[in-house]
Amino acid sequence: MDMREILTASQLAAEFARRPGLIPVNVDAAGGTVEWLDLQQYHCYHGFFSDSIAEYHALSRGAPYRCASGLEALDAIDFTENCIPPSGFIFHAGRCGSTALVKVLARCRAHVVFGEAAAHNQIWGALPEHDEDASRLYRKLLLAMGRRRLSSHRAHIIKFTSYNVMRLEFIRRAFPDTPALFLFRDPGPTLASWHRGSPGWLGKDAYVGKVWNRPEAAVEDFFRAALDTDDRRFGLLDHRDLSAETLPAILDFFGLNVSEADFRQMASEFAWDSKQVKPAKFVPRSNPVVPVPESLASLYRRLHSRSLSWRQ
Repeated sequence: MDMREILTASQLAAEFARRPGLIPVNVDAAGGTVEWLDLQQYHCYHGFFSDSIAEYHALSRGAPYRCASGLEALDAIDFTENCIPPSGFIFHAGRCGSTALVKVLARCRAHVVFGEAAAHNQIWGALPEHDEDASRLYRKLLLAMGRRRLSSHRAHIIKFTSYNVMRLEFIRRAFPDTPALFLFRDPGPTLASWHRGSPGWLGKDAYVGKVWNRPEAAVEDFFRAALDTDDRRFGLLDHRDLSAETLPAILDFFGLNVSEADFRQMASEFAWDSKQVKPAKFVPRSNPVVPVPESLASLYRRLHSRSLSWRQ
């Protein structure tokens, strides 16, 4: 299939039914189109979905099947078969262990785990203005990604890019019952990491209602968004409390049941560097001293005080 050819809604529905591995991987906001890729039975282990896509292409014999459709073609798909609703959402303030958690959860082949997938970010600029239509299409996009591509798949976990916490209220309308966890960290090392290398979205419009030019402003808004959330299914987890010891509580929070063998595999992932595509042992970094505004330090203390239950 030539990627430049746009399938009609009925054609997409037929391909979706025929190919259990076909999922959306990109959204072109300007054109209102969705790019689809047949991942077949490939299981994503990497912390970032883009790394999993790159590995899948490297391992594939021949060119994987691709196609494209209009965004509205999502309405033609039957999601009652082999589409797993999100079992858990991971929000975060950036550089605070969320990538490590993705790799930990993905070590269990019962978990379909996506780390900062492009489609989850690009969709914001493509949704229609009408809230009901936007919510419906957003829900269907996420369901289309969570396909049971392996017989072992039982859960579907999404780690969003940090700024998506600003759209939490909208996401909640589409999936009101999905447990959501917000990871955060002492702003000192967080800002030090951001200053070593800023994310590509800084200073750009991500269609979440605000543009940030400074890491301090972005992290402060993410902290505030988490603190302003009044949701019994929304939990807070400090980076310092993310470990193999708290993994049972994290799994329980998401309602995930795993075997003892799978748990050992998942717990062992904490020893590895989550940012490396090729396996490398984790070596703690020494962060330079970065001035932290008192307003940000105060927000961190409030977040930490509400997350102490993870230590019990």
